[in-house]
Amino acid sequence: MGLGTVDVQALRRAGHLHDIGRLGVSNQVWSRAGDLSSSEWERVRMHPCLTERVLDRIPGLGTVCQVARPHHEHLDGTGYPLGLVGSALGRSQRILAGAVAYQSGVEPRPYRDEMSPGQARDRLRRRSRSGALEPECVEAVLARQDTGPPDSVATICSPRVSVRCSDSWPAATRTGGSRSVSS
Repeated sequence: MGLGTVDVQALRRAGHLHDIGRLGVSNQVWSRAGDLSSSEWERVRMHPCLTERVLDRIPGLGTVCQVARPHHEHLDGTGYPLGLVGSALGRSQRILAGAVAYQSGVEPRPYRDEMSPGQARDRLRRRSRSGALEPECVEAVLARQDTGPPDSVATICSPRVSVRCSDSWPAATRTGGSRSVSS
């Protein structure tokens, strides 16, 4: 996809950390099998902002934060939390959005069973055709899934190499899908 080594590294890290903001939303919300109330849905929609707040405070993760925060934004402006459009989203951000959409499909949720890889693939392509996700990035994510066993968002976003943490993370960092809303 034409990304340089630094961009691939940031994308991989963003794949690992993009949902850290979920910690700021009650497990009662995440585990609800039925429709969410308006206030619960608003909390869910804010988890990317919480991810940004966490990552922005860690020296050395500024680029990772910029890739991770818009992981639910869509090219057509229908994403969340800001409703950004394609021109505001970089290549790495678009790849991560596709990887997150695929991965969330193959994982079970309290409100639905997990999809088969084929069902998740079809859903991703439908979202691409509708203008929500970039077709080229969707196809790159799907091609990545075809080259090996299904794995996490971070693996979808990474090259097929194994890197020790001490080799890939800056020294400063080594210390220490949408649902229905009921009214």
